[in-house]
Amino acid sequence: MRFAAGRNWGSMILLRLLRRVLPLAIFFTSVYAQEFRGVINGLVTDPSENALTNARVTAKNQATNEQSSATTTQQGNYTIPFLIPGRYTVTVQAPGFKAATRENVEVRVSETVTANFQLELGAVTETVTVTAAPPLVDVTTADRGEIMDNTRVTQLPVIGRNPINFANLTPGVVFNGNQQFQRPFDNGDNINFSINGGLQQTNNFLLDGQPDDAITDTTTDRTHAVNNIALIPTVDAVQEFRVMTNFYDAQYGRTGGGVINITTKSGSNDFHGTAYEFMRRYQLDANNISANAAGIPRYAVNPATRANAGGHTLDQFGGVIGGPVRIPHVYNGKDKTFFLFGVEEYRENAPMVTLTSVPSVAERSGDFSGQG
Repeated sequence: MRFAAGRNWGSMILLRLLRRVLPLAIFFTSVYAQEFRGVINGLVTDPSENALTNARVTAKNQATNEQSSATTTQQGNYTIPFLIPGRYTVTVQAPGFKAATRENVEVRVSETVTANFQLELGAVTETVTVTAAPPLVDVTTADRGEIMDNTRVTQLPVIGRNPINFANLTPGVVFNGNQQFQRPFDNGDNINFSINGGLQQTNNFLLDGQPDDAITDTTTDRTHAVNNIALIPTVDAVQEFRVMTNFYDAQYGRTGGGVINITTKSGSNDFHGTAYEFMRRYQLDANNISANAAGIPRYAVNPATRANAGGHTLDQFGGVIGGPVRIPHVYNGKDKTFFLFGVEEYRENAPMVTLTSVPSVAERSGDFSGQG
């Protein structure tokens, strides 16, 4: 009985804390976060191209079945904000007109997609499927940059499986750091991008709209602190990211060059997962050009490779799994609650040759006359 009473008392305290802390957490999140979600907007007209008022527009996420709706204004315009990047089905309904549906409207990170509709006269129960795709060019904002979609992020080869290295594919972006240190945990060199001529180490890195930086020195003056990337997600956990080179919205501050906005996967109604192992062994390495030209065998190039039984080895392995939250006989999160979990391990062994010397017999007795 005492144990049960203790649990109830603890629950009451926890509930009270949540009531006080949660509003503050939501407030500070809204203050400091930059937007990574997308927007669908457009114009709805009748067959005479007159604006339709009070038409209902619904965007349905094809992966999670989450729906967001808006109503057209007197000018026939609508805007559906705060959409998680992904593919959507957009449906427009108005009394006296056939419903219109457009499939596979792709919303990407921090992007506004324009989807216009012209409804036909008829019963509301009739549906017209619009096959024309929305324009790929964002005509509503002046942002310039490049979208690294999920296909490129997951299928293109990249150094160290570090997704931020794909920023080099954006025109005007140059990496000025050490090419040797572009692994996911080398957060110091990974910030050395120059975007549109801006200084390196002055760009703004965002992860799902939150600042993704970390202070690495002890100064209390943030303007003189050294910023590094706090977390670089694994390639398999990244949905896509956007490199904004200029003309970005005023909400993106704290940058002297550009903005790199990364969004991660959020799970869906279907269970999906990947497991991987990327390895490197010296036995599989090719000989270099100069050694080939000199006729030197591959194993003779690096003495450490021959002497060390393991040689240079590299293993980068992990996995990602996501889906709906389900607790048998308790909770079914389909269409409501989702999860995504990812983990990665990086192990590298790189032997190095070191040349040194020991004192000769004469030197150990104090005679250094043999030194040139």
